[in-house]
Amino acid sequence: MPEETNTLIIEGTDEKVENITLLNLAVEESGNMAALRDLIKNDPSAMVAVVIPENMDDPDVIFEAVRAGAKAYIKKFASGEETKKRSAQNTGKNGGKMTAPRMINILMVEDTEEHAILMKRALESAKLKSQLSWVTDGKAALDFLHNRGVYTDRQANPRPDLVLLDLKLPKISGLEVLEQIKSEKGLRDIPVTVLTVSDEGTDIIRSFQGGAESYFTKSVLFLNKGKGPAALLDTVMAMAGV
Repeated sequence: MPEETNTLIIEGTDEKVENITLLNLAVEESGNMAALRDLIKNDPSAMVAVVIPENMDDPDVIFEAVRAGAKAYIKKFASGEETKKRSAQNTGKNGGKMTAPRMINILMVEDTEEHAILMKRALESAKLKSQLSWVTDGKAALDFLHNRGVYTDRQANPRPDLVLLDLKLPKISGLEVLEQIKSEKGLRDIPVTVLTVSDEGTDIIRSFQGGAESYFTKSVLFLNKGKGPAALLDTVMAMAGV
């Protein structure tokens, strides 16, 4: 059977992320998609994310997993050393001494105010504390990332540790923003999570090929009860090494 768990233990800390099932696609067994379908059949509201190893570049695998019922993909784990370093920074541990926790800078690119408010609430419930910057179109996102126009103040508009990116944006599309981020040397190492209403295979595949570290639909955040939204965001940030 493929590897499954409903608790992600973040290496190097005592933190745990509950209420999410991770399906590890690195386990090379033909039954993993069948197991995913059975899991969703037994619990249609299950929060399932497929974990994709760094060396897996076949978009058909992503498409199949999402069609089988996965609501998210997370492209890669941070390495053990990177995760420990990130954990020490975010938990305020420095050589055994407690220091002030590092604030995670997040850029949210979202044109729907209601969705932005819900995302803000989910981030407030997440284990890792964040400072949220919000822009409403693709052009503004690129201006923010390059500190252009009204975003020239780097202190007020800091380089993000994570970008939450909608696909359906005015002026410049989310996929174009993703392409520019991942094609520029100074930006490509910023983890990008695509957050969208679309579960179309073409959008999922293009996001994966474009370099997005993770992808999930807004229904995961907005239609599930309990700690689902915060759990997913914690998982995304932990695996991205944020």
